[in-house]
Amino acid sequence: DIWYSYLGNKNFATGNWSVPVRVTDNAPSEPGASRPNIFVAKHPESPGKAWTILAYEERKGLDALAGKYVVYHLFAFDDPTKGAVPAGAGVIISDPLENGRRVRFVAKGSAGSEQGTRIVLLWKQGVEDQGGPSDIMARVGYVPEGWDPLEATTTAAGFRPQDMKPAVIGSGDPETALGNEQPLNLSSAELDDRSTDEPIDDARAHRAIVVGDNIVVGYSYTPDQAVARFTVEENYDFYVRRSFDGGETWDEARNLSMLPKDRNAKEPRLVGTPSTVVDTCPTGEPDAEDTTNAADCQDKAVYYVAWGTDLNQRESISEGAIDLDLYMSRTTDFGETYEP
Repeated sequence: DIWYSYLGNKNFATGNWSVPVRVTDNAPSEPGASRPNIFVAKHPESPGKAWTILAYEERKGLDALAGKYVVYHLFAFDDPTKGAVPAGAGVIISDPLENGRRVRFVAKGSAGSEQGTRIVLLWKQGVEDQGGPSDIMARVGYVPEGWDPLEATTTAAGFRPQDMKPAVIGSGDPETALGNEQPLNLSSAELDDRSTDEPIDDARAHRAIVVGDNIVVGYSYTPDQAVARFTVEENYDFYVRRSFDGGETWDEARNLSMLPKDRNAKEPRLVGTPSTVVDTCPTGEPDAEDTTNAADCQDKAVYYVAWGTDLNQRESISEGAIDLDLYMSRTTDFGETYEP
């Protein structure tokens, strides 16, 4: 099971954590949940209030198809039994007929100014279990038009299941969740491709950053998983894909690593610049008269990429992982160009 416990700011000194609450409701003989990801989103009535976003993978029952579901929760920071998706009522956001796992997300306190982008959810999904080929799938959460971030009844807008696109039914029941719209397929040539449209390619190690309504997603990819695993004629490279309208449209995936076939890209990272320091850069503009330290103004066009490499070996005669070099680069124009 996934369990939840919280510690309020006022209790930091004492370390008095709350009594853990079971978020999932699996009996000992039923499937298990694992790999939880969590984010605490600021509430306009903070301090004292906040939203907790939680997502994880959960194995399907023995009487269902093999694999896992990706399950999502949204509840009050200090009371997991209350909220849009409280403990015990998880919403399935993956395709219930396929194997969804390794969910990650990037959530923001404020929404994008144009499209209202507030959360991007990513996960691996494919038909096969136990390491079979998969694609990187996504849904994006948007605040509705006219959203008031200070209105108590709508502070969680953009995080709620009904705010996601492509749409989800908002149910933890697999049969009902079959009504979910298909998620975006970011590792395929077409966003509406099913994982079975290109059943032999494989994508993994998904990462993302979100700046306003601009999204960058990175992942390791091979066009043929079997050839990459059992020969040295194919490998995994690190690809990046961008959206400038909150995920409505995406540019073509770009291979940043461009490795020779004797090595693979592994464990990629995307890192954006930190937020502006308002005390020394009140307007966010480095040239403004009231800016006292231009280095404290966030440059939203800058982000960093990094990835490791290892020796590409035939799986049947592999000597185990042999790590090689680390690579790093930077863009100053939000991915139009990258430094060597």
